[in-house]
Amino acid sequence: MLKNFIHYWIFPYTFIVITLSLIPVPNLKIPDFNLFQPDKLVHMLMYFTMFFGWVNSKFFNESKLKLKSLILVFIISFFTEILQITSFIQRHFEIADLVANSIGIILSYIVFVLYPHKKSLS
Repeated sequence: MLKNFIHYWIFPYTFIVITLSLIPVPNLKIPDFNLFQPDKLVHMLMYFTMFFGWVNSKFFNESKLKLKSLILVFIISFFTEILQITSFIQRHFEIADLVANSIGIILSYIVFVLYPHKKSLS
């Protein structure tokens, strides 16, 4: 039942994540690199969930679904961070955000792709 529902929410979810990442925040101070901030946990969870949604959606050919989903979510993560550099967004590019996004994607890949694959081999 959940797999049938996923392809309906993954586009709106991805759009919401991108929108929240690009909302202008005036007078935002440039933070120091720190992976141990509460917002980094939010970044990890958002991209963990996003990868789960794309892997279980029906938008890609089944044979290359996982690789395409992985690449798509990494591209979304990278470009939303890059777009934050632009002057009209009024935010800052943070390496720590990009690292947190990547950790979330990799953890999701391990949990939803590698672990079930390993489990099926044994």
